[in-house]
Amino acid sequence: DSWDIAMVLPTHALRSRYIVQDISLATDYPSGVAFVAAEDSTVLSMVLPHSVENVSTPAGGLYTSPMLMAGQSLFLSNAAGHGFNGMVVNSNGKPLSTFQGHSCARVGNAGSQYGRDHMFEQALPTDLWGTDFLVTPTSGRTEGDVIMVTASADGCTVTANGVLRGTL
Repeated sequence: DSWDIAMVLPTHALRSRYIVQDISLATDYPSGVAFVAAEDSTVLSMVLPHSVENVSTPAGGLYTSPMLMAGQSLFLSNAAGHGFNGMVVNSNGKPLSTFQGHSCARVGNAGSQYGRDHMFEQALPTDLWGTDFLVTPTSGRTEGDVIMVTASADGCTVTANGVLRGTL
């Protein structure tokens, strides 16, 4: 009644800067973001948008991770309904993987009883982002699709079918 799929990047495509694009859902389940170091001595820094479980840095504060070795991961989770969308993540120049998602997202149709999944995707580094996209609806979905646009810099304009939708 739902789909489980993930895109993953080859290690040569990993970089040191990402902007998290997750969904904040009004559920009882938290969202989270995970990072995996591709090289030894990787340190991450990010301004936390909300309080994060097991981290003493307050919301709005600069969080610096412990040093990660190659293959080591860091997972951040926060309260239900508060995602990490828009959070900029930088490493100390070392490549890393960034995974974003939600622990209980509904996928499927309105009448679905079984379409709640752990959903995640690997984030694209910001230097691989583009400016033109083709979006198609999901076949058979009765609740419609959500299209989220995240700007990598101030002043980005968003158009759809030639109509200006806003400036980010």
